[in-house]
Amino acid sequence: MVWAWILAGAAVALAAGVTLFSSRVRAAVGQVLANLTIRQARRLVVFVVGGTVLLAGLAMLALPGPGIVTVIAGLGLLATEFLWARRLLRRVRETTGQVYDSFTGASATADPTPSSCEDPPPESPPIDAVNKQDD
Repeated sequence: MVWAWILAGAAVALAAGVTLFSSRVRAAVGQVLANLTIRQARRLVVFVVGGTVLLAGLAMLALPGPGIVTVIAGLGLLATEFLWARRLLRRVRETTGQVYDSFTGASATADPTPSSCEDPPPESPPIDAVNKQDD
């Protein structure tokens, strides 16, 4: 996981022409980037962007900001490419739903229709019967 951050940082520095690394490191990073397939490049971009959003969300749990929403958004981005993120996102959704239900008093197994809607509406007479009464 750390290597992806190093590789992404090196790729950005290489693209910007920054000479933070020795020529040997730049050559190795350039060779790795040249051999990336489209799928690997997409996974790398999703990892860097999703990881950044996830880390920002984790920071916002202690700092002001929408931390939980940002964490879920970061996991959602990561879940597009990584199975571990899908599993973690599913657990976070289930836990969030349970916490919400405990605060609202709702049950996850409860019938979604309110009890006031269980009784059928009163029968209205057929239209033909109403027309005959008017005659």
